[in-house]
Amino acid sequence: MSLDSTLYTLNKYIDTVKTDKYSGLGKIMFQLDFAKNFMRAIKKDKEWTPILEKAAELTGRIAGEGGQDYGEVLEVLAPIGREAKTYKIHCIGHAHIDMNWMWSWPETANDAHDTFYTVDKLMDEFPEAKFSQSQVSLYKAMQDYFPAVADKIRKRIKSGNWECTASNWVEGEKNCASGEALCRHMLYSRRYLKKYYDLEPEDVKVDWSADIFGHAATIPSIMTKGGVTRYYHTRPYDKPDLFIWKSKDGSELLTLRDPGGYNGNIDKSVFDCFCRYISGCFEQGVRDFMWCYGWGDHGGGPTRVQIKNLLEYRDNYPILPRIDFSTADEYYSAIENSVDKSKLPVIEEERNFVFEGCYTSQANIKYANRYSEIELPSAETLSLIAGKAAGTEYPQEQFEAAWQRALFSQFHDVFPGSGVRATYNYAQGSFQEVMTTTSAAQNQSFRDLGARLATKTLVDKAKAGSIGDSFGAGTAEHGKLQSGFATSPSPATNTLQYDAYGPTTAGMSGDSAAPILVYNPKPWKRSELVTVKVWNKKLDVNNVFVYDEAGNKVRAQFVDHCDFYWFHKYDAFVFEAKDIPALGYKVFVVDTGDSIEADPDDLKCYTDVGDKSFRGDGQPPMDGCYTLENKYLRVKVHAPSASLVSVIDKETGFEYVKQGAKLGVVEYQVEAPNGMPAWNLSPIKTRKPLEDGNFRIFKNGPNLVTIRAEFKVEDSVVCLDTSLGKNSRKVDFVCRTRWFEVGDGQKGIPTLRAYFPANFMGGALHYEIPFGAMERIQSAQEVPALKWMNLSGKDKSVTLVNRSKYGHRCQDDTISLTLLRSSYAPDPYPEMGDHEIEYSMVFDDKAYDPVKAVRDGEDFNNPVKIVSVPVQDGDLPTCKSFGAVLTDNVNIAALKPCESGEGMVIRLYELCGKDTKAEICLCGLAEDAKTAYEADVLERPLPANTAAIEGGKLTVELKAYSNTTVIIK
Repeated sequence: MSLDSTLYTLNKYIDTVKTDKYSGLGKIMFQLDFAKNFMRAIKKDKEWTPILEKAAELTGRIAGEGGQDYGEVLEVLAPIGREAKTYKIHCIGHAHIDMNWMWSWPETANDAHDTFYTVDKLMDEFPEAKFSQSQVSLYKAMQDYFPAVADKIRKRIKSGNWECTASNWVEGEKNCASGEALCRHMLYSRRYLKKYYDLEPEDVKVDWSADIFGHAATIPSIMTKGGVTRYYHTRPYDKPDLFIWKSKDGSELLTLRDPGGYNGNIDKSVFDCFCRYISGCFEQGVRDFMWCYGWGDHGGGPTRVQIKNLLEYRDNYPILPRIDFSTADEYYSAIENSVDKSKLPVIEEERNFVFEGCYTSQANIKYANRYSEIELPSAETLSLIAGKAAGTEYPQEQFEAAWQRALFSQFHDVFPGSGVRATYNYAQGSFQEVMTTTSAAQNQSFRDLGARLATKTLVDKAKAGSIGDSFGAGTAEHGKLQSGFATSPSPATNTLQYDAYGPTTAGMSGDSAAPILVYNPKPWKRSELVTVKVWNKKLDVNNVFVYDEAGNKVRAQFVDHCDFYWFHKYDAFVFEAKDIPALGYKVFVVDTGDSIEADPDDLKCYTDVGDKSFRGDGQPPMDGCYTLENKYLRVKVHAPSASLVSVIDKETGFEYVKQGAKLGVVEYQVEAPNGMPAWNLSPIKTRKPLEDGNFRIFKNGPNLVTIRAEFKVEDSVVCLDTSLGKNSRKVDFVCRTRWFEVGDGQKGIPTLRAYFPANFMGGALHYEIPFGAMERIQSAQEVPALKWMNLSGKDKSVTLVNRSKYGHRCQDDTISLTLLRSSYAPDPYPEMGDHEIEYSMVFDDKAYDPVKAVRDGEDFNNPVKIVSVPVQDGDLPTCKSFGAVLTDNVNIAALKPCESGEGMVIRLYELCGKDTKAEICLCGLAEDAKTAYEADVLERPLPANTAAIEGGKLTVELKAYSNTTVIIK
């Protein structure tokens, strides 16, 4: 009889007599089964099969005779046992605790308390027991709500029983978080653990990302800058289990893809998984295996039964590997000390994709994340500038608290949209605090800067120069005009959306002339169309212009009027703000006066190419199309769908739109139901392009033309605005909807997607990822991207940028962007309500340029900011830059004061794959700085330094695709 047959017969016999697994026969069969799997895992079949056959035969004879002593069998198996004992199973007591997944935050905090309290009690009973726990947010919850438990944790950490594996604030999203957010996870986590638990960064070397749904290719490059050298994850499930994960800049993480998962038991599964793991890496000399045990998701942790089982296997099973209480640090250290790293497989790519529906589910949390990642660094930099120029106090505590809130919401069941309603009630409340922090910081900075500006001379060139009755108008009114919201199929009225808070636009100007400050938060010079509101003034709205200190005068296009905004009124105008300095501001003055000559580059809108005359809002064109034309593009808009049927480069004649297609068309679709609709995409059951809406020319002038189409979709209303601006190579889209669609297990998942068919042949694809970009092939699979994706032909390209979306795909040169999905579980009503979704297509006259793509995404997500300023004498000029990137292939991710309060931090990353000596002008911020040195993300000096500063000009060397942090003092 073969070995397998003999073992099968013996196991059936055990089932028949119902022998306890810890009895003599049960224990020997357990070890025989292990020995067989172990033999095959390390490829010793030829040598050990005779031993196992003899042991199995002997076991059968003893069992058949009713014997209980299997010592003779163990003697036969002794050679296998000796080999097995050269291997070790590191048992990691663990409690995976999901932040607010299927429950509220109060339940999460109390669940963590109960788990940690139980673990502490078990350690009293079993002094050898060890426990590992990630997520600084949980340690903070104990400190805030259960300080007695926090004290117990501190004692257990000091005794060596409790291991902290928390290098991140939460086990957060690793595909769609920004690079700077990932840096802040480490910065604030390390600071917190040092302050409250006396843990150094070197005490927590691992990024514990157990349950994350995918991992961007740049993670090693980012995490190694924060003291992380090891990585732990479970998904995706493909091999290898143990490998070196390497980013393009050469950064490496020793990575375990846990084959057993993070909610393990202590039973036969431990040893079965051990054998599978060893079979994949024994040739590299790997003899250590890590097994996480303890109930999780809703916490719980190790149980008394699990601990007793572990002790039983350790003390009474001589043929098994060594097995004992351990920590993640002990496991990784054992690997590092015993394995030649050069023999481990190397992965140099992203670890994706899992749960593609999570790139879109729960639109509001996606918006909150993007807003937080954009506005927090922007507000920090502006506060730094205002502190330097106007003495503004830097609100460091508020920023740290806001970052912690934002980072918490990046948890892998919060940001991905896979939580219950209570999850998002908490997250949106937290987001309100982030918005308040950023808007208040910017408001204070602008007020302090504005109070120092020398605007009177500039205003004196106009008709008026005194403070008028406009002072105080518009207080606490957000600075962004959001005109038009679809409430019915008829033309929409103007409404202001709640979620667009920025600096207040209180009118502080003269009776006629209105000085405004336009601030550029990016480190490169920009020209941009801006919307400004003039409060409580009598203006000839058709004869308004804007001028700057150089006397340049441009026409302002009237776009909106409000007679009653909390007892005030305003008129809104769009104009082209030219040459706003990098990381700086420029003051413009809005005034009425004599008409100015038309600019030959003014935007045109017409219905007949030969006539060039616009036929107005009356009789629509026969083909339903309007042509919009500026300096660079000739765009034909199909008005009933607000989509583009033609985009022609005027210089080359190239047509960007695929023949016969509509670019930008929105489709209402219904996906088939599935068991996990928030996580998984389904095949599309039905699809209906929105092509026959009520339309009109919503804005029409020399600076901006907007065509609006409105659609009734089932129980919802969708409004699409399509706009072309003066001197622009992009077309902007704003999709607004009052969405009442509800999915279920019978109907499926109502969905909105926008499509962009480009006139390329198998174009190359690049997608933004944290601190970098990823090239991927065209496919039907939805993939993650941050602010932009680019489809490039031979010498042309298109870049899709957006302000709140992450789910993209491209197949047959047709890009799609998922706008909304009404998944129905675990939250049955995730998208009910009002949504405003902004995205834009940039039409470039050259192939993919990473610098251009990054700047397009940054500019779209972080537009210039506008605030009214007083008419006064002052000591600040009306145009000033505080810093600029002089090396195009380098971008600034953060510019802020040091956490210590001494000096400032600048974080940079390289875009194009070139070793670079970066040059950054900081003359407005650091002209007197004496020293500059490279640091880690935690703001600690590095041993090697290439940074130097002289006369406010910073230089530092960056390896291709790398990132670096520099401290300037």
